[in-house]
Amino acid sequence: MRRQILVAYGSHQVATGAFASAGHTFLSAVPPALELAVDAFRKASEWRLAMSIAARIDTCDLASLAYEMADELLNAMGTTRNPVAAAELYIHYCHDVDEGVATLVQAREWGLALQAAQLHQRRDLIETEVEPLVLQAADDMETDIGGRFATYKKHWVRLTTLREQIRLFRLHGIDGKTNDGNGLDDGASSAASAFSNMSMSSVGSHNSNRDIRFGTSLSFETSSHSATTSPFYAAMSSTEPTSSSKAKKMPRRFRRTKIQEGSADEDAYVETSLRAAMPNAEFLADLRQLLTMLVYFGHTPRAQTIQGQLDAFLHHIQTHVPPAPVHGESTEVAWARPDNATWMVVSRLL
Repeated sequence: MRRQILVAYGSHQVATGAFASAGHTFLSAVPPALELAVDAFRKASEWRLAMSIAARIDTCDLASLAYEMADELLNAMGTTRNPVAAAELYIHYCHDVDEGVATLVQAREWGLALQAAQLHQRRDLIETEVEPLVLQAADDMETDIGGRFATYKKHWVRLTTLREQIRLFRLHGIDGKTNDGNGLDDGASSAASAFSNMSMSSVGSHNSNRDIRFGTSLSFETSSHSATTSPFYAAMSSTEPTSSSKAKKMPRRFRRTKIQEGSADEDAYVETSLRAAMPNAEFLADLRQLLTMLVYFGHTPRAQTIQGQLDAFLHHIQTHVPPAPVHGESTEVAWARPDNATWMVVSRLL
């Protein structure tokens, strides 16, 4: 009777999502409900305990169970996804070193992949799986850093332009707020477009960039009706010739998201894109592991090239930090250059 109660309670725990607790409940029964415990711990992603209990079941095919659990761990979402655990199942329970090493390589766990191949004396896997994909990852890393660098430059110019405009508007009596406080009013928004169009000559080679080329003389004419009381806008309007040309088409990203150019929404969008391009701790940890593998395989010059590329990017950020916010206080932590010891592998002296 006691066993039946425990099994029933464990089933209730499974139904409510308390999988690990259910597994312990099933184990507490006398005799323990091993199959139910395996299933519960499997659902809880406690694969080691599930496999240990399964080993006590004479009729259980451990290799088949390990393949199934590895597949579940690889296809899981979010933090439940665990390619390292899947690789361990392949190697230790399925005796499938090829699949285990391939899984680790795909997860960019270069060191673990190298270790697994060496422990099982699979030099062929090092030559065909690990080293070639390390070199491919190096190509991808160079492309990634280059893309981040270009994105940062573009969005820094745009964000700096936006925020300088807002400061000028406020200096001349326009606070840049709508009734709900979320963006520019109609006059300020139109003036922002006009000012941006006139200020393109100050951004050098970025003049052709669609992200900073918005607004026309027509939009400025509209803004003059809302800002005629300001000598700043009066002076600007006197220098802008009358034009009957049509307004330039809004950039695609704004047509898609309906963000008004020059608004607080665009400011937030550009800042988010800018900060997303900046290397974070996870990126630097991945880079360090890749650089270590390049040096291990004798590709030190390649590692130096990538290091130099990122070093130049970090120096650029250091000299072009994100501009101070104009729409309230920033919630972002002030940027500080990462310590070279956290990512750099090759000495500058080499």
